[in-house]
Amino acid sequence: MIYFQLGGRLGNQLFQWAAAKSIQKTRSEICLIHDDYHQNAPSKIIESMSNGNILLHKKNSIGRILQTVDKIFPQQANLGNLIYTEKDPFGKLGIIDVKTKIVRGFFQNWENVWSEKDLLSTALQKQTKKICEDSINIRNLNLDLSDAYVVHIRQSDYENSKFGVLSAEYYRKLNLDKTKNIIVFTDQPCLPRKYLEVLKPQRIITPNELSGEETFALMSSSKRLILANSTFSWWAGFLTLQNHGAVLIPSPWLKSGRYQGNLEYPGMMPVVAEFN
Repeated sequence: MIYFQLGGRLGNQLFQWAAAKSIQKTRSEICLIHDDYHQNAPSKIIESMSNGNILLHKKNSIGRILQTVDKIFPQQANLGNLIYTEKDPFGKLGIIDVKTKIVRGFFQNWENVWSEKDLLSTALQKQTKKICEDSINIRNLNLDLSDAYVVHIRQSDYENSKFGVLSAEYYRKLNLDKTKNIIVFTDQPCLPRKYLEVLKPQRIITPNELSGEETFALMSSSKRLILANSTFSWWAGFLTLQNHGAVLIPSPWLKSGRYQGNLEYPGMMPVVAEFN
């Protein structure tokens, strides 16, 4: 059995789910795990997708072991190939040794998704369709995204991080067709004035109106999606592409200038990124 440690939230966990399914092809026994020692509680979408596809369990004993290993071996030791720890969070999944028992990392690279794209698309679309059908909050919004631009603006924890927040100037240079509605999804209760002046959105959807899962499901139903440098919107973009929509992705992905092509899934249109 290989134990694959979840980490982060929905966007990160979907990349991990894809990598785990890839490993499962050659090592049939694999289990996604979470614990009380790391920020890795599975999202509701991951829980539902895993049912019948891959094992998912809480393993505090393994979480505690990994916490101890990180304290004793802070340089991401692999302990004789028993633990596979990625060297680059945006890199491709390497070869998993037959001795490996635990895999951990983020694996945020479009090539890690490619081999599992059909399974991922089917499983995710099933989840997002159900969320849209069942959600009273989504129905109450009464939004028609079929001919609108859907824009994701990630704020909050990105402001003072290596990721960086995409600037209002970035969105201005997109030269969006002003005859079409612009619907903004953001992770804060309000949108800064500079973005309002540039985009002039018809609607702004915040966490006060929709949960994370509801936001993801609704964004995924768009036909024109403009991504933030966020794995959350990346996966919404993945689904938009599967539904023959158009997706714009910032490049490079980080304010530091790194990772120019690692997340540019075939069909996504890169746009030169500008950051605050």
